[in-house]
Order: sequence, then C-alpha cells, then structure tokens
Amino acid sequence: MIFLEESKLVVENQHGFNSIMEFAAFKFEDVYGHRDFTKAYAGYNVFTHTATDLLMYKLFKELQSRVRSVLGDQPLWMQSWMNQHKQEEVLGWHNHTWDWHGYISIEPKKTNTVFEDFVIENKVGQIYFGEGYKSHKVEILEPYEGLRTTIGFDITNKVDTRSKYVSFIPI
Repeated sequence: MIFLEESKLVVENQHGFNSIMEFAAFKFEDVYGHRDFTKAYAGYNVFTHTATDLLMYKLFKELQSRVRSVLGDQPLWMQSWMNQHKQEEVLGWHNHTWDWHGYISIEPKKTNTVFEDFVIENKVGQIYFGEGYKSHKVEILEPYEGLRTTIGFDITNKVDTRSKYVSFIPI
C-alpha cells in the first residue's frame, strides 16, 4: 500500500460532493443514455465531466499533490470515474491493470474494501492509493439504502502507449 489518508476537503464538504455527484450522474445519463458510470470508466474522466466545479478542482489538486509526493516528478496520467451503487450492485472481485489504483470515499456507507492480503474500512473522505494489479471487492458490513458513492482512479507512467481508453488526463 502506498497511502491511506483522510481528505478534510471531502469530510468538510461531503454534502457538496454528494450534490456534485448527483448532478454529474444526471449529466452522464443525459449524454450516454445510461447510469452505469463504473462500466463506462474508459470513456470519460470524472474530473473533466465535472469541469469548472470548484470543489472538484480542489479535490483534483489535492489528489495530484498526494500522488506526486509519492511518485515524484515524472510523466503521469490518470483515469477517474464515479462509482454509485445500490446495496445489491456493489462490486465483486475485480482487478485494475494499471500501475497504480486508488479511490476516494464520498459516501462509502458501512463497507470494507477487501484485497487478497489486507482489508480497508471505508470512511468518508478516505483516499486509498496503492499498486495496481491487486484483486479486490466491496464488502457490505451493514445493510444500507441509497447509493454508495466513491471516485475510482488508475494512474500510469507509461509513455507513448496506444490505448482504446479516452479517459486518461495528465496530472
């Protein structure tokens, strides 16, 4: 694991971030005709999808700073997407085939993220950032109503790599 830290920005503005995610979901559905943001991760970036929103700008800069404090000054690109899941929709075992993976808990409900060799108790504002290629799933600790909301992201430093993905932006 590279880091597990709390974003005071998210903690202090959770209601604002939930509102941003609701509007982003509305906008996404209007453009793409569906609400499966997670499955469509390779076709958009949540930070460009919410462009001009001040809280999202601040979150992007905070994430960028934290990632750069670990990975240093090198070419880096990030794809990032919304996850909004009802209880019966949480993600089972899956993997990310990029160098690094992470997520930001906006409205995590009472859940854990279970990796093969460690478990993370999800909390509002928590940012996880670690090596990629690690299988993980969401574990529900307590039944919930509404939506569990996180922002997922993958980061790569591979240059000149051709890909079908249009979601990567420089950080």
